[in-house]
Amino acid sequence: AATLSHILSTSIALFSERGYAATTMRQLADRSEMPISAFYYYYRSKYDVLLAIMEGSIGEGERSIQAALDDELPADEQLAAIVSAHVASHLENPLAARVAETELRSLKEPDLQKMLRRRRAYEQPFRSALERGIAEGLFPADLDVTIAKNLIITMSTGVIDWWRPRGNYSPERLSDLIASYAVGMAAAER
Repeated sequence: AATLSHILSTSIALFSERGYAATTMRQLADRSEMPISAFYYYYRSKYDVLLAIMEGSIGEGERSIQAALDDELPADEQLAAIVSAHVASHLENPLAARVAETELRSLKEPDLQKMLRRRRAYEQPFRSALERGIAEGLFPADLDVTIAKNLIITMSTGVIDWWRPRGNYSPERLSDLIASYAVGMAAAER
């Protein structure tokens, strides 16, 4: 498990720096400080490494969203909880999240379709909270749920591009702040 974790963390860093297409198996093995033959024991191709990174990243996001779901909460609080969980999961490993976001383009068609289905399922709680907020009178009746969902997810995911661990905001504080902005945006009168 420690070796797999090491391989994935060094591969994430390399894919993040160079991109999937510009990275070779030899570079992945070198960055992991292991002979290429040993690297092949764990992963047969760099594509298998990419799939493992994607699976890990989306799996972490799915687990965090599921943990945040609570039908007892009013819709605005549920939306805040989901957004906060989404941001926090991205800030836990921003490089892995970046690889998972940018390298969808590198997936083969069956794997791409599988990941896109998982992403649609992942996004459903955002949509449900927005729709429930409209029904509960917390959000405007004419709120465009698709646009609101896309804006909120894009805003929340964007933290991987600009947040720095040594900055003014801890992951928890930033997650809560973005959640509050998301709810405010959905509730805003047009």
